[in-house]
Amino acid sequence: SSSALSIQEAQSAFNTVDNHGIYVQELTSSNLREFPIGMHKTMGNTPVTLAVSNVVLNYDYTEISAFVKVQLPQQITLYFGAENLKFSHDGVFLGDAKLALLEDVELPAFSDNSLKMIIRGASDSYFKAADLSYVTLSCKGVENFGLAIDLEFSDQFLQPVDKQGEIIQGQKLRTSFKTQVVDLDDLIVGVDLPAFAINGLNGYSFACEKMIFDYSQIKHAGEVVFPQNYTTNFLNNSEIQQWKGFYAERINVTIPTCFKEKDSNKRLSFSAHHLLIDEYGVSGLFTADGQLLSFEKGTASGWDFSVNQFTFQLEANQLIESSFSGEIGIPVSDSTANRLPYQGMFDVYDNYYLSV
Repeated sequence: SSSALSIQEAQSAFNTVDNHGIYVQELTSSNLREFPIGMHKTMGNTPVTLAVSNVVLNYDYTEISAFVKVQLPQQITLYFGAENLKFSHDGVFLGDAKLALLEDVELPAFSDNSLKMIIRGASDSYFKAADLSYVTLSCKGVENFGLAIDLEFSDQFLQPVDKQGEIIQGQKLRTSFKTQVVDLDDLIVGVDLPAFAINGLNGYSFACEKMIFDYSQIKHAGEVVFPQNYTTNFLNNSEIQQWKGFYAERINVTIPTCFKEKDSNKRLSFSAHHLLIDEYGVSGLFTADGQLLSFEKGTASGWDFSVNQFTFQLEANQLIESSFSGEIGIPVSDSTANRLPYQGMFDVYDNYYLSV
């Protein structure tokens, strides 16, 4: 049938097995005749239950309808379902035994709701859901999960930016990925995150080529490099295994418009390393190696200047250190200027201060 299966049908199938059926260790063509039957399984720490809701015996195979429910923390239940699955008399499924997630499920990925996770399920007809989230069955029950997930940041936290580094108003920063896992507590995937700015930190934007999204409860993605003191300030060192967030080894940082070449609107940027995003915010120590702005091309309120070094440090969205240095031309007369070294710092409001 092409009508979508409903959550109500799924719940009713589980009630029927609980009240009138038996739970079995594995599916066989003989125990399918003792319908209604179900199966309990724990995958990692996740309880997974199967209910067979309909059985039609054919000459060559048995045709079944089945539902699976997966109990997540925070009282969230995922329901999967499929009709017309063919089960051979030798006890194997013929063809793909995939049960589609019956509807989208949304959950907070960070505890403060700054990031939400949408597990994509069927919308109009569950047949299209082979591309979405599913579980795969064998005679031993659920074997693995196919996940299609969207991640969406609150615009109070991060906002998408265009190629000029300007915030795209009215849009959320989003990314999506597909993956297969056996244990839902062990999700570590590579994602592409569009360029973004941090709400409250004017003038900066960040672009990352490849990010790791570590959502595993049981292990820590080995590649993640935490900033100095981060694990003691924000995580008890014991919590590193449970840390959840994004990590980029290489990033490109675009800096405020007060640093730009004369007669150009092009923003200055540099490449840096080790950016972290988690529920506390964005963290990292970002340093430009080498000259960002040459003396001939730079201007500070009409005075020539260069930027030879530039560093800033974020810890959980707070700017905790900022410095830059170079040379500035102090006009001595109309035609000549003395080049003097300077040190500078800046604040979150885009103001900068020089001392010569």
